[in-house]
Amino acid sequence: MAKPVACQINVAYADASPAGLPVSVGVPFPKGVLKDPMRLSVKSPSGERRSAAGRALAFWPDRSVRWCLVSFGARETGLHEVLVGKSVAASDHAVTVSQASGQWTIDSGRVQLVVDE
Repeated sequence: MAKPVACQINVAYADASPAGLPVSVGVPFPKGVLKDPMRLSVKSPSGERRSAAGRALAFWPDRSVRWCLVSFGARETGLHEVLVGKSVAASDHAVTVSQASGQWTIDSGRVQLVVDE
């Protein structure tokens, strides 16, 4: 079971789509609490567990993470709690990449990017 970390992120804007609105913030962790940034999730104000990505920015002498860039998709506004423990599977919303007629197309369902070769 995940244990809460003394960190809440107040999200001012959100997007109700499955991916949510991207949020990234630097979060400090007490010594020894976070060993693997891949073991993060976020609990929304309504209690929904959202997947989160973590990137270690600084370490304690014991090699635990001191500062971590935490990124997640916010589907609602308000206080979100960063959790350490078992990570949550990312949404199954796929991004596709295709090539045709000298162009590459990257499509997320909400945004489509077309690039010439």
